[in-house]
Amino acid sequence: MNTVNKSQSKSAIRRVERRNSEETADFKEKILLLLKHAEPDVAYSIKRDLKTMVCMPFYGDIIVKVKSNKSKIDMIKAYVELLINHSEIEFTARLLSELSKQQNQVIRKAAPRKGKKLYRWEHVIPCAFVVKRMIDMIRHNNTTTLDKLLFLYAKAGQRPVTHETDILLRKYNSCMPNGWDWTADNVDPFARHTEFGLSYDEA
Repeated sequence: MNTVNKSQSKSAIRRVERRNSEETADFKEKILLLLKHAEPDVAYSIKRDLKTMVCMPFYGDIIVKVKSNKSKIDMIKAYVELLINHSEIEFTARLLSELSKQQNQVIRKAAPRKGKKLYRWEHVIPCAFVVKRMIDMIRHNNTTTLDKLLFLYAKAGQRPVTHETDILLRKYNSCMPNGWDWTADNVDPFARHTEFGLSYDEA
C-alpha cells in the first residue's frame, strides 16, 4: 500500500472512530431531543445533512424522506427559529458547524452557483461568516437582520474562480474584508471578490 492510500485509510478509520465515539452518541441524542420540537420537513433536512460524511452522527441511518415546500433560505430560517427556541448556544454552534461543512448541505447550497465553473466554485460571502453571524443572532435572541444576511449571501452566491484567484482569496478564507459592514445601507455583497479585481453584472 502506498503512502497516499495509507493516509486515506488512517483518515477513514479516524472518521469511523469519531462517528462511533461516546461524544458523537451524546451529540446525536441531543439532536434527536431537539428534533422533537421541529416540523417534520425540518427534522428530515437536518438528519439528511448530518449523514453526508462517514464521521457524522446519522451516517448509514435510513431516513424516511419528507417533502418540503420550503426554499433553502426558508429552511435555514427554520433551523434558526428551532435553535433559538430549544437549544443551548454551545450545542447550537456545533450543530450549525456540522450542517455547513459539505457542498450538498442546505446552508451551503442556499448560495446558488452562478456562471460557468473554472477551477472551483467559491462562496463570495464565506459560509463560515454567515454561520457565525447566525450563531450571534441566536445567542442574543435577535433575528431582525437574518433576512438581510441571507439575502446578501444568496445574491452573492457561489462564483467560478481560477486556481490563481483561489489562492488570493485565502486571505479571507472565512471572513470578509476589514470594515465590511453587512448591515449598512447599499453594502456591496461582492466586496471580497472585487478587492481582487473580480466583477459581476448584477453588482
